[in-house]
Amino acid sequence: MATAGGGEEAAAQRAIRFSDVVQESLEILEPIGG
Repeated sequence: MATAGGGEEAAAQRAIRFSDVVQESLEILEPIGG
């Protein structure tokens, strides 16, 4: 790993973005699922 710090930061941002997408999906599907 030549750029450990940058890689970790990118991975963290990707995880946060993924969590936001999952949260939005749950909010959209919640009324449908009841």
